[in-house]
Amino acid sequence: MRDLLPNTPRFVLYSYEWRHEDGRVQIPLCFIFFTPADANPRSAMVYTAAKTVVCDTFRLGKTYELRDEETLTERWLQQQLSRK
Repeated sequence: MRDLLPNTPRFVLYSYEWRHEDGRVQIPLCFIFFTPADANPRSAMVYTAAKTVVCDTFRLGKTYELRDEETLTERWLQQQLSRK
């Protein structure tokens, strides 16, 4: 994500190897919708409208939204995946 302009909305599709404390391994497909707080309103609107189409096309059930790039850590992702 760091290669793009910092105020550019983007989609991140991430296959994450999640090792649980009990030894189980899951590899969920994580769809992360990133819209920086200082994003151009028109760009943010276009990405928001396209989000539904992308999720429907690829049958992505859960999406995770971020406003701050620094929030995207392994701990944050595990917390999101743990929520039911």
